[in-house]
Amino acid sequence: MRLLLEYHWPGNVRELKNVIEFTVIHCGGVVIHAEDLPPQLLEAVSPASSFDDTPQDERERLVAALERASGNRTASSSGKI
Repeated sequence: MRLLLEYHWPGNVRELKNVIEFTVIHCGGVVIHAEDLPPQLLEAVSPASSFDDTPQDERERLVAALERASGNRTASSSGKI
């Protein structure tokens, strides 16, 4: 899922359709794995990603944002702190 979300989709819907068709043909089971995706998609997506964050990292970021906003949830989520 991370690979599909990070890809920039320069061909828009047509490219997405082609990737899904390729993947369905190459998928060996009911679950799609990274190796089932087209090589050009795998090469275009960087290995490091914000989606690699563990739940603990996300929690720490949320707590830090709340601390910067003095506990104001609205201000912490607006990015204006």
